[in-house]
Amino acid sequence: MWRIPVVALMLLVVGATCDEQPCDQYVDYMCECHENDPGFDCEELSLVLSDADVDLQDQCEIDLAEQEADDADAGLECEVGDTGG
Repeated sequence: MWRIPVVALMLLVVGATCDEQPCDQYVDYMCECHENDPGFDCEELSLVLSDADVDLQDQCEIDLAEQEADDADAGLECEVGDTGG
């Protein structure tokens, strides 16, 4: 089960390199990398995860790492654009 260490490493990297909240990162990733997926609604996801509490932020961090790992396994390469200056 190599996936657990990979997810843990991704969580450390994401947490160490960004001040943005995990749910914001998850929404950004999903909206940019999965915008054409059937049944996916970026606006709805944004509304549901806006002002998320600490527990939900933790879940978003896990969900993002798992989604990135799943996408990598599927050969999907997507990087969220850097909007910072």
